[in-house]
Amino acid sequence: TLEGHTDWVNSASYSPDGKRIVTTSDDNTAKIWDAERFELLETIEGVFAAFSPDGRHVVTVGGASIKIYETEKYSLVEKADGAYNAINAADFSPDGKRIVTASYDESAKIWDAERFELLETIEGEFAAFSPDGKRIVTASGDDTAKIWDAERFELLGTLEGHTDWVNSASYSPDGKRIVTTSRDDTAKVWDAERFELLGTLEGHTKRVMSASYSPDGKRIVTASRDDTAKVWDAESFELLGTLEGHTDWVNSASYSPDGKRIVTASYDKTAKVWDAERFELLGMLEGHTLWVNSASYSPDGKRIVTASNDESAKVWDAESFELLDSIEEHGDWVNSARYSADGSLIITASDDGSAKIWDAITDEFLRTLTYIPGMNFVGVDFTALDPRSEFDEEDKKLIRRYGGKK
Repeated sequence: TLEGHTDWVNSASYSPDGKRIVTTSDDNTAKIWDAERFELLETIEGVFAAFSPDGRHVVTVGGASIKIYETEKYSLVEKADGAYNAINAADFSPDGKRIVTASYDESAKIWDAERFELLETIEGEFAAFSPDGKRIVTASGDDTAKIWDAERFELLGTLEGHTDWVNSASYSPDGKRIVTTSRDDTAKVWDAERFELLGTLEGHTKRVMSASYSPDGKRIVTASRDDTAKVWDAESFELLGTLEGHTDWVNSASYSPDGKRIVTASYDKTAKVWDAERFELLGMLEGHTLWVNSASYSPDGKRIVTASNDESAKVWDAESFELLDSIEEHGDWVNSARYSADGSLIITASDDGSAKIWDAITDEFLRTLTYIPGMNFVGVDFTALDPRSEFDEEDKKLIRRYGGKK
C-alpha cells in the first residue's frame, strides 16, 4: 500500500521502465514511489500527472498551470500558466477588431483580431462586449458578473445579487442594461452604468443558462434546464410566454435580427425556431448527434449557426431549415459559435482549449486562438482537475450520459 496522500487519490501510473509509480490526489500533490520497495521518493505539485515516454520527465496539471519536472532530482524545469483553458465562449467586438474568449478556468482573454495576439487576461468564465465595444461584461462562478473597461482592462463594477454561479451576461441593444443568468434559477436585469439591480425574472424551475434581448430591447428571452425558454417584458419583467417543445435542457435562446423569430438550442440534440410573437414552433434543425450548446443567427438573418458536443458547428438555412455545411476541426465539444458583426466570419469555442475562426461564406478554416500553442488536452478527464466539482443531480445526469468528461 502506498500511503501518504491526505485526500482522495485520483490516478496512479507506472514509469515506462516500470521502476516507479506516480500517484495524484485532491491534496494537490503528485507523489513518486519506488515500485519495488513501495517507498516515497518525492512529492511535487499537481492533481493529474504522467511520465514522459522516455521517463525523463513528469508532467503535472493543477489549478490553471502545467508543470514539467525532470526525474533525477524532480526539479521544476518548465511552467505554463493558463493550461486548463477549455473555452466556454468566444465573440467578436462590434467593430471586429478584437475577440474575447472565456474559459472554465475563470479567465477571459482579449485578443487582437488582426494579429491574433493576446492583449490581456481578466476574470470570468463567460464574456461579452457592450454594443459600443467600450466595455466587457464577464460572468463567474463566484456568483457575480463584472464590468471591465475594454481598452484599459480595468474593473469598473461588480453585479452582486445572485446566490449561485452566474452562467451568462449580455447587454441590451442600447447598452444601458445588462441581463445575467444563474444556477439560482433566475435571471436579473441591471443598470449598466450604476450597477444597480432593476429586477428579477422568476419563473424557471431549474438553472437559467442564457438570456438575450430582442433587437428593439423590449423583450428578453431566457433558456433553462427546465426544458423551456421564456419570453419576458424587458420593462415590467412580466412573463409573456413559454416556448415548450424541447425534451431536454435548453442551453441557449436568441432572437433573429428582425426580432420575429427565436432560435433555441437543446441537449435533445436539436435546435428549434419559434415565432417570437405567437410562441409557436416553426421548424427544427436536426443533424447533430450530441447536445446542441448554442444557436445564433447571422447578422442578415439568412443563416443559423449551431455548436454541439459532437465536436462540430453546423450552418443552416434560416428559412428552409436545411443543413448547409458542417464545420469539423475541433477535437472536443464545441460550446458556442457566433458570427462577426459584418457576417463575414464565424468564431467557435471548444473544450479542446481553442477558439477557431472560419470564413462564413466558404466555411473555410482560417485561424486558431490558443493560449498555449500545441497543447492538446483531448482525453484528459477535467473533472479531476476542477476544484469546484460539487455534483448536484443535474451534474450526475450529465456524468451518467458522458462518463464524467466535464
